[in-house]
Amino acid sequence: MQLCLDYFGLITYISDYFTKDDTGTLQFIKDALKIAVNECLKKRLSIVIDTFLTHRQIGESEGFFRILPHLELKYSNIESIFMPTGFKSNRSKFLKQITEDEAKQVANVIKVEKSDGFYTEAASLLEEYETSFS
Repeated sequence: MQLCLDYFGLITYISDYFTKDDTGTLQFIKDALKIAVNECLKKRLSIVIDTFLTHRQIGESEGFFRILPHLELKYSNIESIFMPTGFKSNRSKFLKQITEDEAKQVANVIKVEKSDGFYTEAASLLEEYETSFS
């Protein structure tokens, strides 16, 4: 893991990662193909893949993820949340689809052209915050 505190550090890290030295890998692939000269194309491609994966250089972060397999990023809780800003009159409104039964109970039902179903205005994050503290 490497901490990048500014743009220069980030750009340096990325450029170092993409320009890492892999000069010896090609020679290993050529040698493996010379040995497998009588194999079918599918088998030769498989040999190229295996040779590349076993003889390439890995980056520092990939090394940590291989050594420590519990570092899983796919279950990360990072997500984007839309936060409306600006004047209240200029804020975008989002609609939430509701069932016909819910439409009978809600006061501000909206019917959208070229769409089946009923909608109501969804409360934004800012509105939920305002109502919880008022």
